Amino acid sequence: DRLPELIAELAPTTATRTVADSSSGGEDGTTPEPSTPTPTPTPTPTPTTTFTTLSAGSYHNCARRSTGTIDCWGQNTYGQDADPSGSSFTAVSAGTTQSCALTSAGALSCWGRSVNRPTTTQEQSSTFTAVAAGGVVCAVRSAGTLACWGAAAYGEDTPPTGSSFTAVSVGVEHACALSSAGAISCWGRSANGRTTVTAGTYTAVSAGGFHSCGLTGAGAIVCWGLNAFGQTAAQTGTFTAVSAGWGHTCGLRSTGAIECWGRSSAHPTTAQGQSSTFTAVAAGRDHTCGLKSDGTIACWGSNTQGQAPTAGVSP
Repeated sequence: DRLPELIAELAPTTATRTVADSSSGGEDGTTPEPSTPTPTPTPTPTPTTTFTTLSAGSYHNCARRSTGTIDCWGQNTYGQDADPSGSSFTAVSAGTTQSCALTSAGALSCWGRSVNRPTTTQEQSSTFTAVAAGGVVCAVRSAGTLACWGAAAYGEDTPPTGSSFTAVSVGVEHACALSSAGAISCWGRSANGRTTVTAGTYTAVSAGGFHSCGLTGAGAIVCWGLNAFGQTAAQTGTFTAVSAGWGHTCGLRSTGAIECWGRSSAHPTTAQGQSSTFTAVAAGRDHTCGLKSDGTIACWGSNTQGQAPTAGVSP
């Protein structure tokens, strides 16, 4: 009977072959261990929320997020760093014991110590284009006129008349405003020459503790007033912004570097000012903060009230 032989002839033949693995030298035919793949680095996500504007007060700061909300940090004795509700803010200003912000509709909103800020009725008395908080609060109405509120001993709550103002800044016992023609007017306490403006045509103004500064159309910074720490001895060269603190002043270079002069403990060193590319700078009483191009904030100087955390501030 040939049936078993026929079945064997029809069955498939299985061939074996030795495979050499070049990575393991598997000449003995063994299967090499699979190699572990190199993990692909996870890219750092781009933050969906960033800071867009920054303001430094005496012992606290406030900044506007790209979402239109406000974030404040530092001293909160009078509720000055209690973030306001809403997401339509376009500007913010941190003062001594109060803070104020503007909405896209031109509405004014202030919080903190009530004697140093307008009442709700005064806030709603007009629409505004700019606001500044310091010892008092001053704002530019949409008509170009000025309004100021708060407890004042030297007339800093009585601004000049006129309808061509575009910006305002409030310091200690004095305030300054910029007109559309590039002229700066200062009022309030005149001691130390803080209200005696150096003649020139300006594009920005900043009132500090006992001095004030202006940015000229050529990009130069000019300061006047008390110079006990060298805060009015402006550095030469071209700047795009200026901020006057109490005993120091800072400017922003076109390169994005921050450069400061005056009381050294209140501002970044040269290396720190050049450590990142900044888009804004704000000088407070004894501290300074800068807004980085990535939308985060770095601060230097006194941190007694949490106003200048060494880790910086993120949205």
